[in-house]
Amino acid sequence: MKSKTTGRNPAGVLRISGGSRRGLKLEPLAVAEVRPTKAMVREAVCALIGSWRLTDATVLDLFAGSGIMALEALSRGAREAVCVDREPACCRLIAANAARAGFAERCRTVNAEVLDFLCMDRHVPVAAGIVFMDPPYGCSAAGRQEIVAAVAAAGLPVPGGVLVVEHDRREAATAEVPDHFVREKEKTYGRTMVTLFVRPAPDAARSNGS
Repeated sequence: MKSKTTGRNPAGVLRISGGSRRGLKLEPLAVAEVRPTKAMVREAVCALIGSWRLTDATVLDLFAGSGIMALEALSRGAREAVCVDREPACCRLIAANAARAGFAERCRTVNAEVLDFLCMDRHVPVAAGIVFMDPPYGCSAAGRQEIVAAVAAAGLPVPGGVLVVEHDRREAATAEVPDHFVREKEKTYGRTMVTLFVRPAPDAARSNGS
């Protein structure tokens, strides 16, 4: 599965849009198949998640591409991030831009297929409270369902944490609401839709089921 598909930022400029590194210009990735999430969508995603969730969080960025979502989260107070992408060039650039932002010690890259990674217990952060998932737009709702099921099977995110799925607005995030998750919010930004799923804490899940 490819990292992310369709065009690039036509200006070739990638900047962190908020937090302590706001405005920092990053090196763009010269890979035509990677489409960094637009600044407007990044701002909206961070607002949907909430600063209270971002602060001191461990972030997992699946199909990381440019890694911009992880770097945005770190800039806005996340404690650490792990970025997973199948393309070696993506992983190298994420590491270089993390160093440029002063996040070298807080941002780790894993060069792997996402589904393979989710089966590698040694790689999965123990306490990832925020999981970003932006598979290729060619990925079907059923395909996203499979990935989300693997995320849940890996125990991610932690109870009370959130899974953020970016997808084409013409499609559902998943074929059905995945087990272990509650759909909390869904917003559209141009062609992009962002769906936020919450993994309820055990006490909340019992209350909702009573």
